Amino acid sequence: MSLALALSVVVALAYSGWKDVPHAWRLLRSQHAGYAGYTRAQKDRLFGTSIPMSMEDFDFWRFYLRPGDRYYLQMPPEPFSSFADKRQIAQAIAHIYLLPAIETQSLDDATVVLSLDANPTTLDRSFSDQHEAGLQEIYFSRLHGS
Repeated sequence: MSLALALSVVVALAYSGWKDVPHAWRLLRSQHAGYAGYTRAQKDRLFGTSIPMSMEDFDFWRFYLRPGDRYYLQMPPEPFSSFADKRQIAQAIAHIYLLPAIETQSLDDATVVLSLDANPTTLDRSFSDQHEAGLQEIYFSRLHGS
């Protein structure tokens, strides 16, 4: 019985490879052709722009972040799509785009607060350095002592 099972698995894998591998290579070649001319900055931003979400907000935060920073993302709950809210989407982008900084779930563990559509003064913390992106509620706030 185990020989028959092993043979079935081998046959199934061979069929899957014969059927799916050419399609996968065609897809990879077409994606490479589409993105090969992009600059490094365009490639870095591609994940966020394809969602779509404003990458200018992330660029603003990225400019002020330092290696070793731990950020707390301050955003109110807001619908974005049928599968995630705006904060979840922002977290997914930030986890990649803002490296080597890392997100912390606790404000007490953070060195900076990244705020979008929220004002960091409501957090009852003192900041040593704070920057606002124009007239929008987009802030970069370095916590006092960080």
